[in-house]
Amino acid sequence: MTTEWINNRIFAFETKNYLMKKVFRRMKACWLRFDHRGRTWRPVVVYSKEPHHCRYCGEDYQGNYCPQCGIKDEDTSLTSKHALLNVMDIWNVGNTTIFRTFFHLLWRPGYMIADWLKGFHSYYFPPVLTLATACLLFSLSFSFRNLQTEMGTALLADSFSEDPTSSIFQKAQTIDNVVHQIVQWKDDNLVINLILENAIVIFIGGFLFKKSPRMGKLGRVQLFFAQIYIVAQLYLLSSVYVLVMGKASTGASIFSKFPLILTFFILIFDYRQLFGYSLLKTIFKTLLLIFLTYFFMIFFIVATISLFILL
Repeated sequence: MTTEWINNRIFAFETKNYLMKKVFRRMKACWLRFDHRGRTWRPVVVYSKEPHHCRYCGEDYQGNYCPQCGIKDEDTSLTSKHALLNVMDIWNVGNTTIFRTFFHLLWRPGYMIADWLKGFHSYYFPPVLTLATACLLFSLSFSFRNLQTEMGTALLADSFSEDPTSSIFQKAQTIDNVVHQIVQWKDDNLVINLILENAIVIFIGGFLFKKSPRMGKLGRVQLFFAQIYIVAQLYLLSSVYVLVMGKASTGASIFSKFPLILTFFILIFDYRQLFGYSLLKTIFKTLLLIFLTYFFMIFFIVATISLFILL
């Protein structure tokens, strides 16, 4: 009886181990196909071989664009689609490339950013406008879920019109009060805090990702645009997170929109695709980036408190 029971347990264990290995192999194969499609994606361009006569300059040509004036051969009649896109352009979503950019920021963010840095600018929405549109969607998500937030346009205006020193240090009697005032100002002044935090991330990233297997040597400007796209991706995912979970952090930090562990995995996914490091090296560099960013932010707050005490 004992021998038969042991044999049954061994058989069950081997069967379970075989099934787990089979599931793992299938998951790995699916991931490799997903990564390969993201890495090798290119827009499909259909070249016209028919002769055309440019209605603007009168040039006869063959192809999609006139070689003299650059006008595309297409129907120029105005339709309801043009009217809708012009109205949507008020919120920076009238250009169809914004939808492609959002989709690629969710599907292949690192590869998309690498393509843009290599010169594929016409296929994607500009990074700063992408960030502005993602912030707008994030605010609309909060409004839709009836959450309390201070990310309105009045807050953005106050971030520049109000003197930060007068709101932080006014009537501060103790160090605890000063710390509370600084943290409160940090959360209230979204624009200034994002500029400071992204500047720190770009500065640190300039050393951590200065030379990578996929992108080679990158400058500060290239890292700036890459970081702008990544922040836009975090705001875009935050909009989905708010609609699904009904909550999200309103703190003015690029790392605080999700639970930190989720943000950590998103950044690993982005940086691995963008820079091409190994998984372990990407994890190490991402951990170091987050740690140093928070360290310098805390250092800035402590230095501000120390300056207040000395004065």
